[in-house]
Amino acid sequence: MRFIVACLLRYGAIAMLPALLMMSPAAANAADPPNLHEGSTGHWVRLAQQDLTDLGYSLPITGTFGAHTRAEVNAFKKAHQLPQNGQIDWPSGWKALRKAVNREQSIPEHFAHLNSKGLAVAPRNAPAVIKRVIAAANHIAFRPYCYGGGHGSWKSPCYDCSGSVSYALHGGGLLWQPLALFYTYGQSGWGKWIRIYTNSQHAYAKIAGLYFDTVAQQWGSPGHGDRWSTKRASPASGFIVRHPTGF
Repeated sequence: MRFIVACLLRYGAIAMLPALLMMSPAAANAADPPNLHEGSTGHWVRLAQQDLTDLGYSLPITGTFGAHTRAEVNAFKKAHQLPQNGQIDWPSGWKALRKAVNREQSIPEHFAHLNSKGLAVAPRNAPAVIKRVIAAANHIAFRPYCYGGGHGSWKSPCYDCSGSVSYALHGGGLLWQPLALFYTYGQSGWGKWIRIYTNSQHAYAKIAGLYFDTVAQQWGSPGHGDRWSTKRASPASGFIVRHPTGF
């Protein structure tokens, strides 16, 4: 290396030095994730917040490491018997996080079922996120429908179709602002656990094999009934399908 650098200096090829130095072992380590702590910002913080959310430690994906992120990091580290120092450090913290996410997202799909009260029962070994989405959906399963409901506030006496789907996703930490349209949400196509069907007039979801759709609320008083159903209430044609990244 000294010989090559000397030659470059001799012939004035200083501009090539940065690229050359990237070839050194020390420079290769620059690709490792950085240690994150309260006050950190940027891409790696967003990635860590997404990973923690996927594991059920629900966080808004802001790219800013604040007190909320620190609390969830410590909760994760406690569960994995790591020092609770409020940091995601390399290699132990990052490797534990990546291993946990890979394990969570590799769980084969299992189907939820409806109990006698019309509420969904999550599969026992479903990812934590899916269990939280189902629990949130159950919370509003019998709330009446109203146009625009659930868009001004998460707490609403009634919810429309997109407000209902937004509420369920929010419960799993997969959405932090209600959406009217899901055209650009997550990724295109079917997810393993969640499928969101959306067009300009309606939105509904299929979660762990069950449909969550305001159109299914057909019995009882007008606008009431159960959003959950085992059979499709809205058609599949005419809808774009999206899913949360990783699920």
